Amino acid sequence: MMPAFVAMFLLLAGGAAAYAWYRLAQPFVTASQAPPAGAAASPDRLKQHVRKLSVDFAGRSFDNPAQLDGAARYIESEFAALGLAVQSQRFNARGRPYRNLVAALGPDTREVLVIGAHYDVANDEPGAEDQPGAKDQRGAKDQPGADDNASGVAGLIELARLLKNQPLRQRIELVAFANEEPPFFRTPGMGSAVHARSRLRAGAPR
Repeated sequence: MMPAFVAMFLLLAGGAAAYAWYRLAQPFVTASQAPPAGAAASPDRLKQHVRKLSVDFAGRSFDNPAQLDGAARYIESEFAALGLAVQSQRFNARGRPYRNLVAALGPDTREVLVIGAHYDVANDEPGAEDQPGAKDQRGAKDQPGADDNASGVAGLIELARLLKNQPLRQRIELVAFANEEPPFFRTPGMGSAVHARSRLRAGAPR
């Protein structure tokens, strides 16, 4: 029987993919970049990704490298299975190695649309809950991270499937971030902050 927390958040993953479709059809990205009529996210695929991340890789926090890297390798393999080249954006934080996973679609344009989700979960490190904007992390070391972590990543992978054969006119980067939870939340060690700095160095519009 499927764990209840997996079932609870399958709709979130579908919603994430649907919202990304909507954004892709807005004026700042041409309508030709939207999936064709009739295309739809697959509930079965979304369920597979959420279950895999939240069950097999539960507790994938910044200080649990085996689970965190296992989740990263799973995401990497799913992108690669779709025929996408995956870049590991490696960085160090608190003396430990981490990586974002970047799958690029479309031509190499100056303006890049970045769509991201994070694959790490929070832990119960003492004092983490005292950081500005942090959640209450007490007792959370082994949490599955189905919402919004696994559901967001599931939507990201499914979006890659829907976009991979589209005639895109602009570069789109689908990025799975590490280190979005405390103790790196709102610090330079966040995966999204690392990626944003890399885009600025590459000459992205400010």
